[in-house]
Parts: sequence; structure tokens; C-alpha cells
Amino acid sequence: MFTATVAQTLALRASREMGLEPAGLTLIRMGEHGMFRLGGGVVARVARGPAWQDTAEREIAVARYLHNQGVPCGLPLPGAAVVNIEGHPVTFWQELDVSRRATFPEIGAVLAALHEVPLPAGFTLPALDAFERVSERIRTARIGDGERQTLLDVAAELETEWAETDLGSQRRLIHGDPHSGNVAHAASQPVLIDLETVCVGPPEWDLALPGTYTASLKWLKPGEYQDFVDAYGGSDVTASPHFRLLRRIRELRMTSWYAQLASESAEAAVQFRHRVACLADDALPRSWSRR
Repeated sequence: MFTATVAQTLALRASREMGLEPAGLTLIRMGEHGMFRLGGGVVARVARGPAWQDTAEREIAVARYLHNQGVPCGLPLPGAAVVNIEGHPVTFWQELDVSRRATFPEIGAVLAALHEVPLPAGFTLPALDAFERVSERIRTARIGDGERQTLLDVAAELETEWAETDLGSQRRLIHGDPHSGNVAHAASQPVLIDLETVCVGPPEWDLALPGTYTASLKWLKPGEYQDFVDAYGGSDVTASPHFRLLRRIRELRMTSWYAQLASESAEAAVQFRHRVACLADDALPRSWSRR
């Protein structure tokens, strides 16, 4: 199991292999990666397993490309390569200020800049997979068979709807997962991080996340969302004919990720069952936790 303790041990070993001696390794956060502060302005990101090797290498290439295109983003240590420890790719990055979460106008502004960047010629970016890891998470999570089947049915329904649109054929550079935790700060400006999700797809995919936060989950007030829209340049994805589909896919992805936590506590189990019920009945009001 990929726990904070396991990830910390891997980060320590990778750091020493790179010739870095951590001055008190501390956990920043656990998600798809374990992120650790090494001291000396360095952050280590530990991936969950071998499937992340190509992604880790591409993330370094993306960071360098976006930097050269003038898009503020997190940067790897100069000359740093991916270090593989027992099948876990580990990358090393220049530390940024993550003490303040990005505002949604800041996210809108940096997304506007990103979406204008031409596709790179020196390496290939993957096409957006709107359902990446969804079925895998659902099938392997410690959840009830009924909940599992409900989520798989919803996923199949949404995959069919997605295939009937032109969204999959759009080819623009997008971030893929532009929530506020993926925007840090440097020199008082928003900076994109967690670049492993950068891919080719429709800009609406990026915009649908804050759209979902306001239209469905009510995590974002209407005025805050309008500030995001204005900072992006005026495009409101919630008015798109594709928005309902995009929103439901976003909710499914959030729930498939949360399924991995459902067995951790009684509170998590209740929250997970509520999310499953909402996906089964789109008319239900959402009371989703922010985790």
C-alpha cells in the first residue's frame, strides 16, 4: 500500500542517490504522489508505481517547455532526472510557496495563458483520457459490490455520451486538473504545478472543474466564479451544451478517487455513499466534502 511512510522512505533513498541529504524531510501532501520538502529549496515527488515512469519523464519535459513559452510553472532541479526506487519514479523540483491557495481569478489567468501555447514539436503529449484510472480505482477500491456496480454503470453511460461529442477530437494544450492545489506561487504570481496531467484536449475540460465547483457542488460562490470567467477572458463553460456531461464526468472522477478512502473511517464511508447516490440520481443536492 502506498502510504506516507512508504513514500517518505522512497524519497529518502532517491534523495541520497541524487547526492541530496534531506535536512529534515517533511510531508507536504499525499495524493496521486507523495510530496516532501527536503530543505534547501527542494521538493521530492514520489509516484505510486511503475506505471508513472513515462509520465514523470514527460512532466519534466513539459515544465521546461512551458517555461520557455513564458507560462509560469514549477521547474525541476537543473540537470535532474527521474530516479526510480523499487519501481517508484521520484522527481525533484524547485520549491514554491504553497502556503496560500490560488484564487480562482489567478487560476483563470494562468489557464488563459496556457491554452494559447502551441503544441510542442520536440515531444508528444497524450490525448486527454477523460476516464483515466476511473474503472481501475472503482474495481480495486474496498467498497460494496452494489456501489461498485453503480459507479461502473455510470462510467459506461458517460463514456458513451462522451464518444458521441466532438470533445475528444479537439487538440489544444490543457492542464487536465487545474484545481487550486495545483497552482502555487513564486514572485507573487500564480504558477502551475503537478504537470503530469498536461495533455491535448478541449479547453472546456479545464474550465469544467471550477464550473462544477459553482454549479453543482456549491464550493464556489457565483461572484467568485464570475471573477474566474472574467480573468479567463469571458468564456463561461456552464453555458456550454457539453457542460452537464463534463460536470458529471468530473464528479465521477472525484468519486472514483474518493473510493480509495471509503474504508478509512465511518465518516468517509457515509460521504462515499452520498456521492454514489448523487451520481445515480443527478437531481440530488450535493453535500460533498472538499477532501
